[in-house]
Amino acid sequence: MSRNPLYFLTIDKASSMIRSKELSPVELTTSFLERITNVDQETLCYLEILTESALEEARQAENEIVSGHYRGPLHGIPLAHKDLYDTQGVRTTGQSKVFEHRVPDKDCTAISRLKAAGAI
Repeated sequence: MSRNPLYFLTIDKASSMIRSKELSPVELTTSFLERITNVDQETLCYLEILTESALEEARQAENEIVSGHYRGPLHGIPLAHKDLYDTQGVRTTGQSKVFEHRVPDKDCTAISRLKAAGAI
């Protein structure tokens, strides 16, 4: 593997490494979470960081992949999305004071499809 940190891998490269079991979804997710911890105090890019659920989803993806149930190129890939995509049980404000306490009871279509593809 290159000397670059895992969070610099392209989705294509990370996906290929996950599929071939050279890289664990847990390892990749942990790398991203550590990066967020190190830089978000300066960039303030994230409204909600779902550390526990991300790691749980990564463990689940890893178990599925090891068991031969690979879903496709997004399986095991951690993603961040804008605060305008309704995500069940997660505060979604659309950066509006009107919605600052809004917690949707279901996922929007985009998030549902990403979850179905195994994205974290």
